Parts: sequence; structure tokens; C-alpha cells
Amino acid sequence: MKPLLTTLSRGLLILLGLGCGIALAAFLISHARAPQHSDSPAAAPTLRVIALQPVALRIEARSLGSARSAERWQAIANVAGRVVERHPDLESGNLLPAGTLLLALDPSRYQLAIAEAEAEGARLAAELAQLEVEAESTRRLLVLEQERLELTEE
Repeated sequence: MKPLLTTLSRGLLILLGLGCGIALAAFLISHARAPQHSDSPAAAPTLRVIALQPVALRIEARSLGSARSAERWQAIANVAGRVVERHPDLESGNLLPAGTLLLALDPSRYQLAIAEAEAEGARLAAELAQLEVEAESTRRLLVLEQERLELTEE
């Protein structure tokens, strides 16, 4: 009988707490005041302007002990050639603006490759022209041979 009484008293406590909460919410809602409206304009916020000049910065970190960067980036050149020009500020840790020419390679190797490709294209065009002339010649020869066949069959 005791567990039933305990369960019943718990249920009554829950209902009593729920009822008190609802009554308190109803009381607060019924006694709430409407927001006050003011006809006076709101004060305009003051504004301060400071003119700034751009300053060139170089990022430098100093510390005691050992430090490692969170990310490491290494570049491996995928082109061959001799470097003929190098940007003077190209060093580890320097930040350079986008679009800055970092390195310039000797263009002679690439110009030679372009010239070779153009020569190969010209050779192929000449070979195509020769094949077209041979095809036309063969067509004319075929027409002549067909006429000769007709003459021999008569």
C-alpha cells in the first residue's frame, strides 16, 4: 500500500506544481503593462572619423624556444629552364601582393619548342597538299583508264 501512496503523492505534487506555474503565468500576463511610446525623436549617435594612411608591414614573430607553423607549403617546379630574373623580396616568410612576378625563366627553350611545333605543322600541311595532288592524279588516271576500257570493249 505504501508504493501506491508514494506514486499518488508524486502525481499530486506534479499537478500542484503545474497548476502553480499556470496560475503565476496568467497573473503576470494579466498585470503586464503595454510598452510606452515617446513622441520625442531619438538622439542621433555621434560619429568620429579618423583618416588613416596605409602602412607597409612586415610580419615578424619572435619567441623563446622552438616554434613550428601550423601549415607548411612547399613548391616543386614542374617546368625546366634557367631562372633569369628573381624578385628581390622573394625570401622565406615574406608576403608579396597577388600578381607579383616572382621568377622569370629563360624563354629560349620554349621559343624553340614553339618553332619546332610550327615547323611540324608546316610539314604536315605540305604532306597533306601532296596527298591531295596524288589523289587528284589518281582520280584522273582512273577516268582515263575507264575511257580506255570502254574503247577496247567496243
